[in-house]
Amino acid sequence: MHKLFLCLLLAGLMPASISAEVKIATTIRPLKLIAEAIVQDMGLVTSIVEARQSPHHYTMSPSDRVALDQADLLIWIGPKFETYLADFFQHAKNAKEVITAIEMPDLIIYNISSDQIDSHLWLDSRNALLIAQQITQIVIRLDDSNAANYRDNLNKFRSEIDRANIDITAAFSDSTRNSYAVYHDAYQYFEIQFGLSHQFVLLRNPEVEPGIQEILLARKRLREQAPQCLLREYGSNAALIETMLADHELKTITVDLLGFEVTSPTQGYIELMEKVTLSFTNCLYRIDN
Repeated sequence: MHKLFLCLLLAGLMPASISAEVKIATTIRPLKLIAEAIVQDMGLVTSIVEARQSPHHYTMSPSDRVALDQADLLIWIGPKFETYLADFFQHAKNAKEVITAIEMPDLIIYNISSDQIDSHLWLDSRNALLIAQQITQIVIRLDDSNAANYRDNLNKFRSEIDRANIDITAAFSDSTRNSYAVYHDAYQYFEIQFGLSHQFVLLRNPEVEPGIQEILLARKRLREQAPQCLLREYGSNAALIETMLADHELKTITVDLLGFEVTSPTQGYIELMEKVTLSFTNCLYRIDN
């Protein structure tokens, strides 16, 4: 009798349906923000590059390795962007679910040069939606008890992106714009989607110290083309920018490409795109310093 009572008591305390929490580990915050839009409170999403770290200058910590090992799903851009994780992800494919964004079919991909892919693909919201769709398919396989919720979240994310695209397009409706230069060619996914174009790129490769000829060429372009604004991102080499600008006065705007200042727990990707838009409009439509 006592055993029967105990069993009934425990049964009453347990939830009607139990599903294991889906664990997702991403390399960079934009991928985390996309995954959070789908998983929300039904799983745990982590990003190993946090707190304004640069994905180009990242060293894996023991806690990062644990997060990657324990994850059910790993998401990264690809070996050309997160070079520090190429070996780990190559081996992880044999043991768990992995999304390599750069290899996804139908993704919009641009090149920086004839032999270099531009990896900032999350800045085109159409790519973000494709990544979200892939995440949805995988988490449904991992946690089919919440399949309907994941699908609902994907539909909501699609609607949010549609509304954001309308708002962003409207933000750039005035064709009378300031000319601008960019620290390096990191914005073309956003620029092409919304009909924008920079005058020139300050650095061909931000990972390589520019030679004197590149510096002199940049100064010459500044004099000749006279852009009114420079877009840079967190982690840009401020001292190098000052050297390249020399005595040329130029308004500089920092763009939060990686969503370090994003705070929304479920609409983070939309917030990221809104912040990028605000940085561009501050550059293109305002002349105050």
